[in-house]
Amino acid sequence: MEPECLLCGARGAPFHHEENGYRYLRCAACGLVFLHPRPSDEELHALYQQECGVTFHHVVETAEAVEKRLEARWRYRIVRPWIGGVPPTALEIGCGAGYFLELLRSAGWKVAGSEAAGAYVRFARERLGLDVRESLEDLPGPFGAVFLFNVLSHLPHPERELRAARERLADGGVVVIETGNAAEVPPACVGWFGAPDHLAHYGQDILRDLLWRCGFRDVRVRRFNVEWQRRLLAMNPRKGGGAGGGGAPAVPRRRPAWKRAARSLLSRVLLGVRYAGGRVLADRRHFCTLIVAARKR
Repeated sequence: MEPECLLCGARGAPFHHEENGYRYLRCAACGLVFLHPRPSDEELHALYQQECGVTFHHVVETAEAVEKRLEARWRYRIVRPWIGGVPPTALEIGCGAGYFLELLRSAGWKVAGSEAAGAYVRFARERLGLDVRESLEDLPGPFGAVFLFNVLSHLPHPERELRAARERLADGGVVVIETGNAAEVPPACVGWFGAPDHLAHYGQDILRDLLWRCGFRDVRVRRFNVEWQRRLLAMNPRKGGGAGGGGAPAVPRRRPAWKRAARSLLSRVLLGVRYAGGRVLADRRHFCTLIVAARKR
């Protein structure tokens, strides 16, 4: 039987590219690029507990707090105009170690998060004092804003998950999504994402249609060209991870003060390249990060 698109259910998707021995297909009906065959929900949950690969590197995430907090500040700067006027209560789905929630809390928001990786949940709860849980079911609500940063591509049931996120929003609340535009560009522009945990890749039109179908309106999109960042990272193979990067970063060791300062400076440069310089050539011809906001209707 021909594989079924996990977004629209259409069959007959042709081959798109291969990664780590896994095949991705492109849906002829909606354009979604999706993994086939994909892991079961149980296999995915087991993957998130591992300490390996591009996506799963818990020690790096929790140890490089300076970099993650810088990234959180960039994201907050971008999304702040979109979330003005909503109740200051936020839910982050797939919150990692919790640095974005930590920043929101310092800005006066009441925050909660969910995360599949147990190591991140423990860090967020024990080290940052955040209400982060592995399950969404018992989290309080409703929320003024729901955030999914680099999470959508991991979801096996994206429409169902976005409808559930909408139900957790207050009237007029905002959902914010960050994901790549890999469905818009040739595979050579993207690089390796870290199959098999990335189940699908999106584009702007796909996201607009999906959000409208899930009960959202006023969809806004900002693009950031990350090909520049990938080229900088490619100069040093040990820095290979990141958005579509090629390999896991090394587990960090305690560095001398001057090396930590240099690392912090490099992080500022890379984040500036992504979010400030990334406005240059941020179009459908280049691999971009898309930050999308939509309001509950």
